[in-house]
Amino acid sequence: MIGGRSRRSPVWRRGARRSGQWRGKSFIGGRRLSVRRAPFMGAMVAARYNPTLKLLRDKLVAAGKPKLAAIIAVARKLLTIFNAIRQDEAPWQPKNA
Repeated sequence: MIGGRSRRSPVWRRGARRSGQWRGKSFIGGRRLSVRRAPFMGAMVAARYNPTLKLLRDKLVAAGKPKLAAIIAVARKLLTIFNAIRQDEAPWQPKNA
């Protein structure tokens, strides 16, 4: 036990289900729902109203990715943007294409 928690009990459990129609698909589950929910909700809003992130989502969906996978990609991109803003201590400036 480490800090009152077993080593085999990660905060984000990721694994593939091995039965029925879910064969081969991975899911993220487990604890800390609020930690997973916050970036997801931010990504939903950003994919709808931010032109740069909307373009990213639309490109991924057009390439055949599932919509949920595209939203998760937007969430990851959003976290990258937040980390860059925090590191540079400057507001985000979207790149003009």
